[in-house]
Amino acid sequence: MKKVITFPTIIMIISMNMISCSSPEKKEKRDIEIEETNPQLNIETDELLKVVRSNVEVKLLADGFQFTEGPVYDKNNNRFLFSDIPANIIYAISLDGEKEEFINPSNKSNGLIFNRDGHLLAAEHEGRAIRKYFSKEESEVVIDNFEGKLLNSPNDLVEHSDGSIYFTDPPYGLSGQDNSDDKDLAFNGIYHLKDGQLNLIDSSMSRPNGLAFTPDERFLYVAQSSPQARTITKFEINDHKVIAKNVIYDGTDAPEQGMPDGMKINSKGYLFATGPGGILIFNPKDEFIGRIIVPIAPTNLSFDDKGKRLFVTAREAVYLIELR
Repeated sequence: MKKVITFPTIIMIISMNMISCSSPEKKEKRDIEIEETNPQLNIETDELLKVVRSNVEVKLLADGFQFTEGPVYDKNNNRFLFSDIPANIIYAISLDGEKEEFINPSNKSNGLIFNRDGHLLAAEHEGRAIRKYFSKEESEVVIDNFEGKLLNSPNDLVEHSDGSIYFTDPPYGLSGQDNSDDKDLAFNGIYHLKDGQLNLIDSSMSRPNGLAFTPDERFLYVAQSSPQARTITKFEINDHKVIAKNVIYDGTDAPEQGMPDGMKINSKGYLFATGPGGILIFNPKDEFIGRIIVPIAPTNLSFDDKGKRLFVTAREAVYLIELR
């Protein structure tokens, strides 16, 4: 049967096309109106609103810490863990802000993850190691050297789906950093650890920091926290080796305060990265789509298991953000 388009239908189609082809001026005005309504959002494109609510609120959960870092979601207890590095404590905090000391001392841990076996792994500054916790009281060192030389101060880590670990090793935990007499390695590396074998995959960054895999694990993003190079680099990985890399963000000359530091990628491939001005958000094409502005320069972040909540460490404070 032949389908007939009636006159009202034609009018509707034309109207819909006119709406979908709205001018950049109208879009820009709408973005400005949202930003004026919510000063905690800086919208580069409307795509940001696919992952962040227009009325997003950066909620203070707790403060009074020294320097918070390395958050991870504890699914079994519906809470987050995070490090306070100078205090030498790993804290646990509920979604309503009730906190407790979880591990004390923590060997000045930084990045934390739960591996696929449910064990907590910590990148330690003071211990200069990656440590695995079987319980709060029982743990072991997973790795603390590269080719017989002590690591600098492992900073952040991520687990591959095959159970292997990638981590960064800048010199932040050493007194004098690169000039420390205790520094054994001549570089600050990015490593891959599998079955006890530690391989250096890159040594070109002066301050490698946060890192995150794309959902298909083809690409690894790594932040660099250097005043001379505030960058995010994308590494193409094949068989746990780097086959290509390129800088997708360079905020070296950005007027906003803050360094590229911790980062995470959600299940849809959107990168949430701490950086100048707050939490920078990039789409799967590596296009910057906007930022969430945090009252204090953020250091790291973590999603809950649904990707609907974002927990943020920010120096002396920690925040919770509800996402889409």
